[in-house]
Amino acid sequence: LLYGLYVFIKHRRFIEYTRNMKAEISQKHRAEMQLIIDQTKVGILTLDQKGNILSTNATFQAMCNHDNNAAIKGTNISEFVGLPKEFEEAINTTEAFTETSLTEKSSIHSLPIMYIISPININDNHYLMTIVNIAKRKKMEEALSFANSHLEKLVEERTLALDLAQKELIRQEKMVVLGRMAAAIVHELSQPLVAFKSALASIAIKQQRNDWQGVNTSINNLLPLCHNMPVSYTHLT
Repeated sequence: LLYGLYVFIKHRRFIEYTRNMKAEISQKHRAEMQLIIDQTKVGILTLDQKGNILSTNATFQAMCNHDNNAAIKGTNISEFVGLPKEFEEAINTTEAFTETSLTEKSSIHSLPIMYIISPININDNHYLMTIVNIAKRKKMEEALSFANSHLEKLVEERTLALDLAQKELIRQEKMVVLGRMAAAIVHELSQPLVAFKSALASIAIKQQRNDWQGVNTSINNLLPLCHNMPVSYTHLT
C-alpha cells in the first residue's frame, strides 16, 4: 500500500512537472512569437468578426502614436483605418492590398498605408489584418513626380531657347545675305557712276576750251551705261 502510494505521488509529481514544463515552453514560445511580431516592420492586428481589435504589435502602436496595446484593444478598426466599406464587406475582399490612410479620430495624425484582411480561424471568426506603411513610397512618388515635372519644364525651356536661337541665326543669315547683296549692288552701280562722272568732267573741260571734238562720242558712250545699270540691279535682286 505504501509503495503504491509512493508510486502514485511520484506519478502525480511527474505529471505536474510535465504540465509546468509544457506551460513554460508554451509561454516562452508565445513570448518569442510576440517578440518576432513586435519586431516586424509591418503592423499586425487580430480582429473579431465585427472589426474590434483583439491584439496588436508594436509597429501598429507606433503608427497610431500609442504606447501600449491596452489603449487600443477593444476599439473598432474603423476608428483608425479609413475602410472604403463596412467591415463585414471589407473582410470579404481577398484581392491585393488596399490603399488608404491610417488616422485616429481624436488627433490629426494621418499616415498613408496599404492593408489586407485575412481569416485566421474560421470557427472563431477571427481575422488577421496586415498594415504596411507606404509613407516613404509616397514621398518617393512625389519626388519622382516633381523631378518629372521639373524635367519637362527644363525641356520646354531648352526647346524655347533653341527655337529662339534658331530664329536669331536665320535673322543673322538674312542680314549677311542682305549685306552681300547691298555690297554687290553698290559695286555694280558705282562703276557706271564713276564712268558718268569721268565723261561729264571731260565734257566740261572741252566746253571750257570750246573744243567740241569728241563730245558726241562721249555722250554716245554714256547711253550703254544707262541701259546696263537697271539690268545689273535686276540681276542682283
